[in-house]
Amino acid sequence: YVVNVVDATGCSMGNDTVVVTQLPVADTLVMTAEYCEGDTAAILYAPQGFSAYQWFYDTTLIAGATGDSILVNPAQIGNYNVNWLYNGCVRHTSVYVQAVPSPFFLPDSTANVFTPNGDGKNDVFYPYVSRIYNNATIDYYARDFSIRIYNRWGNLIYEGSTYLPQWDGRSNGREMPDGVYFWVCSYVSRCAPDKAPVTSTGFVHLMR
Repeated sequence: YVVNVVDATGCSMGNDTVVVTQLPVADTLVMTAEYCEGDTAAILYAPQGFSAYQWFYDTTLIAGATGDSILVNPAQIGNYNVNWLYNGCVRHTSVYVQAVPSPFFLPDSTANVFTPNGDGKNDVFYPYVSRIYNNATIDYYARDFSIRIYNRWGNLIYEGSTYLPQWDGRSNGREMPDGVYFWVCSYVSRCAPDKAPVTSTGFVHLMR
């Protein structure tokens, strides 16, 4: 791009050339590296749309594994690596595959106070330890997530279905008073043998 500088009178003060380059793709796999016991396989995906993919099991080259995804079976638990070309440069990422997923939505014992006063700090209540998931992982392993929040009289004041931090201390648009509130969260784990809902409960102190 060429940038031309013009002063207040409309006279050109000169120009310069600006080169814009695309930022490199993040080195990350976009599919979970965990799967349930009893699954026949899981798929790992590298960033798509590039070339010269090559997968490795630990440091051993996997013959024929030259696509942007790879099928993993339960007998192949371990560390997977993949290389690919981006603008002529080799990029690399790795992931450890395990047979049993880490528990989703681990309750956070320190998340018992929040202050929804609009200062941008601790304004939203979230009862679980923060972990980064992609939507595909959540949809695959933890369906039907719900959170319900009650006041001390047992009245339901908030209900949601997204696993992201969400309650801002309001009910139907109205600010709730300071006090202790009780929460119930549940989801259906794909890895639970009977598919029974996994439920967690706790309390939070709202302070403005």
